[in-house]
Amino acid sequence: YLRPLLLAIGLLTTLLSYAQMSLEQAAQAFYLDGTSSHDQGQLDQALQSYSEALERNPKDVKSLFNRGLIRFESKQFSLALEDFNRLLSIDSRDAEAYEIRAQIRQKLGDLGGAIEDYNYAIRERPSAWLYNQRALVNSSLGALDAALNDVSHALESDPQNSLTYGIQADVLVAKGEYRKAIDSYDQSLAIDPSDKTSNRNRVKAYHLLISGGSPDAGVLANAHQLLSEGRYEKALAGYQTALRQDEDNARALYCIGLIKLKLKKYKDANQYFTKALNFDPADGTYHYFKGVAELHLKNFNEADRH
Repeated sequence: YLRPLLLAIGLLTTLLSYAQMSLEQAAQAFYLDGTSSHDQGQLDQALQSYSEALERNPKDVKSLFNRGLIRFESKQFSLALEDFNRLLSIDSRDAEAYEIRAQIRQKLGDLGGAIEDYNYAIRERPSAWLYNQRALVNSSLGALDAALNDVSHALESDPQNSLTYGIQADVLVAKGEYRKAIDSYDQSLAIDPSDKTSNRNRVKAYHLLISGGSPDAGVLANAHQLLSEGRYEKALAGYQTALRQDEDNARALYCIGLIKLKLKKYKDANQYFTKALNFDPADGTYHYFKGVAELHLKNFNEADRH
């Protein structure tokens, strides 16, 4: 009980000392208190100080940004989204705020919204990291050509980024271009030989190459295109056809899960993401979207685990 008591006493002392200030001066003082606590890792106290600042100046974008950032990093995604929505309604040109809101929207499963925010952030301050993030979202949406275009821009910005080559290779596998995928994995591993994900995925791509690839590659490619165009019913039919050809196709199961998520059928989505993970338990994207589905179902412990 001592820590909450000391926190309350400290806040009361601060309130008394700020009582004679103007609202704007008090807001600035609380903001500075918040940044001090933030820097020291005292996040509860920082949140309280930023909130006090916003009580006195609701348009204090610095406090909104920092409070939203703490909430995002604490996985309070809905509250974080509220802060960044509010911030961007005040300052619609803050590229860094768009970048963080894009990540929040990803976490909440709003992939279309995430793309919009990455678009703005990239226009204002392009970087390999931003292109890679948008590539991952485009890939998740089945927009594979758009994802490859993002990767190309990322490589122009940073040609020695092993992660970018890994993303490029994963997208090429999804397109059924296994030889090109292997080349990209090799480039990734030449930069970072310890990359376990690229090593593992290269082996999978090689097996697909020597086996002549998956018989449903064309069906999947067409379904991916339909998904990227928002034609969910036809895309769903394509993925179901792929599953009839190969019931162990994790990618098809995952994409059906994406469609169910988009249609707000969270229980169904969760079941498909679980099935995809049964066949490919190491895939981080599958874990991520299962976590999103669990979050919508209010299974917070499971969401956090994934």
